Amino acid sequence: MPKFIITTDDGKQRISPDDPDDMLDFPDAEAAIKDAQVALAEIAHDSMPDGKAARFTVEVADEAGKVIYRATLDFAAWSEGQLDGKTKDGSADVAEQLDMGPRE
Repeated sequence: MPKFIITTDDGKQRISPDDPDDMLDFPDAEAAIKDAQVALAEIAHDSMPDGKAARFTVEVADEAGKVIYRATLDFAAWSEGQLDGKTKDGSADVAEQLDMGPRE
């Protein structure tokens, strides 16, 4: 049965097996990828950020270490003030500059 390495990253910690004995057996690459997708959802569930943004990543590599699949899940949150435009988060400044047109 083929072996695969699944690496996870919750934005705080990257976990990848170093020992070849920790590689996982799957019937094929598709099965390994499906398992990695489930792991990505579980990481997001277990590691929801206290802040306003996070990126969760999972990779599948074959026995030779070649990455054959990578997926990321981005989390972004906006407070009520940012949603109604009353709070500036930097993007409003950029938008104001763009509305002014080209510099003379």
